[in-house]
Amino acid sequence: MIINKLIGKRTRKALLKHSSYYRRKKLLKRFARLGKNVDLDNPLSLTDKICWLMVYGGQLRRKALLADKIAVHQYCKQKLGKDICVPILHVYESPDMIRLEELPEQFALKCNHGCKFNIIVPNREELCLEEAQEQLRTWLDTPFGMETVEAHYLFIKPQCYAEQYIVDDTTHSTIEYDFYCPNGRPTLLHIISGRLENDLHQGFYDMDFHPLDVRFASSDNQPQEYAKPAHFDLMKEYAAKLSADLPFARIDFYEANDEVYLGEITLTPAAGNFGFSNRETDLLLGSQITISLS
Repeated sequence: MIINKLIGKRTRKALLKHSSYYRRKKLLKRFARLGKNVDLDNPLSLTDKICWLMVYGGQLRRKALLADKIAVHQYCKQKLGKDICVPILHVYESPDMIRLEELPEQFALKCNHGCKFNIIVPNREELCLEEAQEQLRTWLDTPFGMETVEAHYLFIKPQCYAEQYIVDDTTHSTIEYDFYCPNGRPTLLHIISGRLENDLHQGFYDMDFHPLDVRFASSDNQPQEYAKPAHFDLMKEYAAKLSADLPFARIDFYEANDEVYLGEITLTPAAGNFGFSNRETDLLLGSQITISLS
């Protein structure tokens, strides 16, 4: 364990100290292991430009504030004049501080410094607290972003917290609305449903809410059609404001019980390891991201 921590500390220092040289080398090696190509010298597609920003984009501390699931509340308030993030119930100094009797019947336990560090609790009585605490401790000890070359995550102080459970009381479901925003302009909407029920469905839409024949290259699922959300225009407005001065961001919302909630701001979706079945979509989004190769 001590040896692993020392190795992790050295890798973290290298990822930051050697900056773009080390990050480029590590990213290209990672994509080679995945059997994929990434063009960092002449990036044209969305995914190539996300990777380029991971290597050369800089501003790591600022990016950390946006990616931090706790600190983003303050950023949201600054940009929108109010905090529309999913409400935080408690922030804990350690998982041992969690007291189930202080939490509602439904909630989520999360860590703030990475992706998929979530324990969704639809029924408090069915949660094994000891197992949840052990899982949170493991996540808190994980230097997220080191292997994926998402260096901004390494500037986030790992914390665990309890968050409000978001579900619509009428439909008894949770639908996620992810806006892809190159250069602060909402351009593509990805809708996801059934995540909590392990029955995933998704669809893509343009900014006039016309369905698009688009899906991820790794997905065989045909796009599902959705009803236009009641607050679609408001979410577009929020997405534009939250991504206004960013080369790229994915702004994720939930709509439940006539309210809009910000789920998170994602600067490096899937650490650049994704693509669309329609190559033109990847190129179109990429063409709207301005970067300096000089």
